Amino acid sequence: MAFWVNEDRPDNSAIIHRDDRSCEVPQDKKPEDGGWRGPFDTKEKAEQVARDTGRKVVRGCQICNP
Repeated sequence: MAFWVNEDRPDNSAIIHRDDRSCEVPQDKKPEDGGWRGPFDTKEKAEQVARDTGRKVVRGCQICNP
């Protein structure tokens, strides 16, 4: 399974997602508002990348629960 990080600058967050399409993430974000990073082979790698964004909120998605 792969993992992704969605960085959201307006919310100051980096949210980790599983690559199984179980959650719907808004696709209408402007590029300057953030974006997707990945895929990553491990959850640990995705967590590290999420922390490295420097965002205040770093957590797993509450829908797909990585």
